[in-house]
Amino acid sequence: MKIIKLRNNSPEFNYKMIVLARESRGIGQRELATLVETDQGNLSRIEKGAQTPVKDMIERISKALDYPVSFFRLQHSVYDFSKSYYRRKLKMPKKEIELSEAKINISKINIETLIRAVELPEPNYPTFDLSKDLSASACAIQLRKYWKLPHGRVENFTKVLEDNGVLVANIDFAGIEVDGHAILTENNLPIIFINKNITADRYRLTLAHELGHLCLHVGREIAEDRDVEQEAFMFAAELLTPEVEIAPDLCEVSIEKLKELKKYWKVSMGSLLKRAHVLKGVSDNQYKYLWQQMGNMGYKTVEPKELEFEKEKPKLLKEIIDAHLEELQYSEDELSELLGLKIQEFAKSYAPARPRLRVSKGKAR
Repeated sequence: MKIIKLRNNSPEFNYKMIVLARESRGIGQRELATLVETDQGNLSRIEKGAQTPVKDMIERISKALDYPVSFFRLQHSVYDFSKSYYRRKLKMPKKEIELSEAKINISKINIETLIRAVELPEPNYPTFDLSKDLSASACAIQLRKYWKLPHGRVENFTKVLEDNGVLVANIDFAGIEVDGHAILTENNLPIIFINKNITADRYRLTLAHELGHLCLHVGREIAEDRDVEQEAFMFAAELLTPEVEIAPDLCEVSIEKLKELKKYWKVSMGSLLKRAHVLKGVSDNQYKYLWQQMGNMGYKTVEPKELEFEKEKPKLLKEIIDAHLEELQYSEDELSELLGLKIQEFAKSYAPARPRLRVSKGKAR
């Protein structure tokens, strides 16, 4: 069967993409109206789909927001964050929230376009109902058994996720205090979007935390009195540092002991100290004293450089890109056009990798 490349040939203008483009650039509606030489009311009607812009206006919007015209023809749904759970600073400015959510949505749209032509591993993780007398920690224990993870630390947690059908996507949240966010797309593809700028230990914890949301919360009606962030944290802590294995090492904790434990478990000293407190390895007074010591040494902000380790790197999305470039023989210009990105932004966001995925000819038609 002949493979036919996907192309972005839709003539339809998608008004929702203007809001995404604008928010992804950190530009307000009034500012954009000024840039494209129209009044804010007119732009507001365009953004709500109440008015169709003429060709000249689309081109001015395209230029002002630095997206090609093809971006505004992408026909994808926009993810609704109203019932979302993700790791971010509790009191973020509205503009930063809009910026981070727009970046995630654009990446989601890119991924949905790309996966139409490849075969991905089927999602392979259980979901749990915490309303049935299950704790988040117990769910993590069950997941370790389900995935047949060996005792001790998980060497490459990112690889474990991708081997089980969870796609990990790095995003540059420079200057925005967002660690990560997990979603389940309309086609039931689990994606964890993660801030590529966070430290290696925080990267692993964020992945485990967001997996907790996928296993415990996403797609469920959650009672308002539940602390979903705490549940995800307890899930992540048990998944990365199982109580039965780490508890004996969390008695009589010192700063030096925390350093040694970080080297092995690949989680932060701060997380290990919190774990010791939760598991009653240290008293309340010891916990406060050790936190004070950490603060005095500057470790609450930056942990010792000699404890740093190489950050894990997701490979699945890069392999999808490379499958398009190699097997389907897209040029980077063509692939950029398909995704509605300028070539510079495509190159910055998606680096080529060696292909291993098999192209699905049926999907690529």
